[in-house]
Amino acid sequence: MIKVLIFSTFILLSNNLIVFAGGEENIDDFFNKETVELRLNQIDQALSEFSIFTDLFKNNSNLESQHGISALYVNKIPDNAEIKISLIGHDIKTFKTLDWDMQNIGFENWTKFVEGYIEFQNLRLLKKEHELLMLKGSSKEKISKIKNEIVTKEKLLKNKYLEENSFID
Repeated sequence: MIKVLIFSTFILLSNNLIVFAGGEENIDDFFNKETVELRLNQIDQALSEFSIFTDLFKNNSNLESQHGISALYVNKIPDNAEIKISLIGHDIKTFKTLDWDMQNIGFENWTKFVEGYIEFQNLRLLKKEHELLMLKGSSKEKISKIKNEIVTKEKLLKNKYLEENSFID
């Protein structure tokens, strides 16, 4: 079992904040199925909200009435077009992922977490392959080759995802 230290990294969530402030974090605990599902849901919510906000932006602007633009393609907006948008605060506040920290910290951390989860799942598969080779009595060279690959991948992934400052805070 690999244990790593996480010093001052935190991951921003939609409705709460997970803070790792010194202490040990087990890789299996960190990259777990429930958390990756949460991250995927957060990514889906952000993309969905972005699409809805884009429609709200277009529907509450003068793009169609004054510029003939019925679908928002930024390259179709004339450079000199004066775009007027009329939104009320309530409409904007319903979008949880429009905040600066969600777009610049949360989204990047969520996608990085999912990437890390996939890479750690591949590492787990490699470990199972190693176990299978040992159970089958495969050659020491084959077993050693896989073992070395596991050690190398563990170090790379630990450095990439679990060291201090690997997630934006």
